[in-house]
Amino acid sequence: KEFGEVEAFPLARKNYPAGVHKKIAASFFDNLLTDPEKLRPILHADFNFTYMGKIEGTLLPYGVPYSTDDLLEKWLPHVSELVPDGIELKTLQMIADKESVAVLQKGDAQGKYGRYDNDYVWIFNFKDGKIRSVEEYNSDYLFGPTTAGRMDPYVELFQSHGASMVMIAKGNRSQRVTDSCRKYGGFYLGSIGGPAAILAQNHIKKVEVQDFEELGMEAVWKIEVEKFPAFILVDDKGHDFFRDLNSCPVS
Repeated sequence: KEFGEVEAFPLARKNYPAGVHKKIAASFFDNLLTDPEKLRPILHADFNFTYMGKIEGTLLPYGVPYSTDDLLEKWLPHVSELVPDGIELKTLQMIADKESVAVLQKGDAQGKYGRYDNDYVWIFNFKDGKIRSVEEYNSDYLFGPTTAGRMDPYVELFQSHGASMVMIAKGNRSQRVTDSCRKYGGFYLGSIGGPAAILAQNHIKKVEVQDFEELGMEAVWKIEVEKFPAFILVDDKGHDFFRDLNSCPVS
């Protein structure tokens, strides 16, 4: 069979290599805090920036997309209030593909609430060779459960003074914690380890420093939550979820 002529129509969309996106992301950080107006040429017309964290009274609403103008005129001025002497962001790793770049950074600054030696993850999405969106995740304002076994020796002492009556962490606890909860009427709640950004975005409504503010994230914090995903692992009757689970017969 003979076929007629086939006319090719090149696609208008360009395939930008990952290396190009890495260079654009690096340029974003070069100018973000020093000369933010230079960012405009590399930001897409539909650009938005989202900060995935919050602290009451100091930052604009979290989880809300900001346009280019809002980022430069509303958001960045708050950064200088939190870190008046500036902040150094050291890039530890940069992973890129044809559409996005993930950047892992370490911060170094003396901030309003103590040392800013926290970790950052930035997610860049690209369109037509420009930055379409940026999401910033900041460990300084993300709260999630951690393994609490190292605190087990202190639980009875705290609970005997009316403290630590409800604990939240992940994983199992020692028998001394179960005994203390039964003796003093305490509870140990378990939550999911890992998704601190999601917990901050969806469940943590308010954060306040109560004591030892100079210690930064090691200070005593009051956290207001709503529908926080946690369930009882140890109750005030001495029931231990993990112990009972391990004692169940397996057929």
